[in-house]
Amino acid sequence: MEDPSDRSCLNQSQQHVLETLSKPAHANRILPHHAHIQKASNNLASNAPTNGWGIARTTAHLLEDIAPALNGQALSPHYYGFVTGGVTPAAQVAENLVSTYDQNVHVHLPETTIATELEDRALKLLLELLDFNVEEWAGTYNHASLILKEGFQRRRLGPVLLSSMAKLRSLCDKYGSWLHVDAAFGLFARILAHSQEFDYVYKGAEGLELADSIAAGDAHKLLNVPYDCGFFFSRHAGLAQQVFQNPNAAYLSSGIAGTGMIQSPLNIGLENSRRFRALPVYATLVSYGRIGYQDMLQRQIRFARRIACYLHHHQDFDLLPRSLKDEACINQKVYIIVLFRAKEDALNNTLVRKLNASSQMYVSGTSWEGHQACRIAAANWQVDPERDVAHVQAVFEKVLADWRHEHS
Repeated sequence: MEDPSDRSCLNQSQQHVLETLSKPAHANRILPHHAHIQKASNNLASNAPTNGWGIARTTAHLLEDIAPALNGQALSPHYYGFVTGGVTPAAQVAENLVSTYDQNVHVHLPETTIATELEDRALKLLLELLDFNVEEWAGTYNHASLILKEGFQRRRLGPVLLSSMAKLRSLCDKYGSWLHVDAAFGLFARILAHSQEFDYVYKGAEGLELADSIAAGDAHKLLNVPYDCGFFFSRHAGLAQQVFQNPNAAYLSSGIAGTGMIQSPLNIGLENSRRFRALPVYATLVSYGRIGYQDMLQRQIRFARRIACYLHHHQDFDLLPRSLKDEACINQKVYIIVLFRAKEDALNNTLVRKLNASSQMYVSGTSWEGHQACRIAAANWQVDPERDVAHVQAVFEKVLADWRHEHS
């Protein structure tokens, strides 16, 4: 990058990022002001410019128009929508390198780059973190929307899963069927240490090793790496190669013979053109390790359980499902999701909008038994139960006070 203007614009963008990331978590608005969104919309390029704007004007446009109109889902621990985590500092460092070096990771070329070897190693580290036998399982990275879906939300992880999985495995073996599991974010319960506090949740993820394949999770959820990173595990790596193997394009061959070698990613997965997604995964795993990720998940679970207890005892809200009948049940069964609704229908019909309008927290809307409901998903690496429970309760009480004043 020899042009001084290019370097200057890059410095501006990096300074903006550093200033944004250096702010305290509570200082970042979760939703942008409507005026900022409108300004950005009005200033979007209306057509492809003939001569181009130049990098200086484009950088100013990005930093002054676009950036203020983006939400703070990765920046704030109070963003509780869609089971979306943030980006750990280690993953952020790695993501910068991903763009800088822009590796082509679809062919294994070990003499030209470490990228595919690192990708293979990161997958093995994930398998170890999630307590799968590395000798029996293999994996691949994919754009999350290609292979993963939000799927059924297991709100009540339970110890029945292991016996159920064993029965399913037996039936699949008997009738020659493939057993696939959409593990979504429930898979990460496998990293929890055995303890009375988390035993019910931990047992809910037992038996997954009996599957043939696992849509193993959106890494941008509880792994807290940049959007869009999904991974897929299978006990039948050879079958993936039969399906995806490059048939005859010589320029897509690594030219490496032999068995037991690292496979070119294009030969074992759906995507040939993708980013070096493995680098942030690798960086965050080696930076924080099993203990670090256990701590993250424990904080997220404890936060969710304390919010659930608050809602359970609150006269204006119903905690869902109603089978969570007391604190003992809540503190055993709640994972990272809290469902609730306002008892007053008039408030309930606008509750999501009112909570989100505060820009102090963000929740997703959903439905339960035919009625509108709200969903809190604690997934950000910055979650702090002591700080965040008080913050969320204050938002709830402010929304309630404003609503009562409006209807008094």
